[in-house]
Amino acid sequence: GPLAAPSRKRALSGSSEQGNREAGAGWRGDGLPVIDIGPFLRPPRVPEGADLDAAKRATARELEVACTECGFFYVHNHGADAALCTEAHEMAKRFFALPESAKLRAGIAADSDVGRGYQPVGKNVTQGKPDMHEALDLMVEHEKEAAE
Repeated sequence: GPLAAPSRKRALSGSSEQGNREAGAGWRGDGLPVIDIGPFLRPPRVPEGADLDAAKRATARELEVACTECGFFYVHNHGADAALCTEAHEMAKRFFALPESAKLRAGIAADSDVGRGYQPVGKNVTQGKPDMHEALDLMVEHEKEAAE
């Protein structure tokens, strides 16, 4: 399921059922969007007989809407181990409970183009306005996959 989703969560387009994934369905402002990313996994995690290309297009549209209209989303059907997700959440809770001075030691360097590390409240800017959240951006780099 989605990672630490609040009880009032709802899917961006209702649910991952094909009938609720019409083009143009969008976030309606009630809780955070929950997006099924299964169509983009290898192998894809979609219902048997599903149109994979249509599922990918629907997921891409949901991601676009979530990022442009809400700014946040949960992922569902990601295939990550539940115990690993729980451990990551516990580590995040511990990190964000640290004093600001400790978190800033993991901050994004002003001269860095990497874009990874801690960002205090107001550091991120969206549409010219400071975002009122703190963040820790992480990434694992993988070698590029061979072209198919």
